[in-house]
Amino acid sequence: MIRENRCDAGFTFVEVIVAMVIIMIGVIPLLGLFNSSLGNYERSTKSTIALHIAEQEIEGLGEEDLSTHIETLDWTEVAGSKGYEYKNKITDVSYAVNGEQVQFYRVEVWVKWGSLGQEHEVFLRNYTAGK
Repeated sequence: MIRENRCDAGFTFVEVIVAMVIIMIGVIPLLGLFNSSLGNYERSTKSTIALHIAEQEIEGLGEEDLSTHIETLDWTEVAGSKGYEYKNKITDVSYAVNGEQVQFYRVEVWVKWGSLGQEHEVFLRNYTAGK
């Protein structure tokens, strides 16, 4: 009687399929996390751009005579930044100190943009002394 010495090295087809299923159970949530992080990155980038636009608008208004400035109550497209619009509101909040009138203004700026079918908006407020 001759015995064959069989060496069964390797994996069966069923073992390979089970291993692939286990790996996919771990990989699919990671893909969802990756997709979610890309969306968060896009939102934060656009929000940062909008805040920068609002800061520039406030700084630009600070160099003007605010007593004669006309508010932009309607949305105005931002030059050089496609998809962004802004509006501002200037309110005279002057007050008296020891009988003297102090010229003071509240400057408010809104910036909006659309992303993924939704509209987003940021708002900044600053107070400045009149010129």
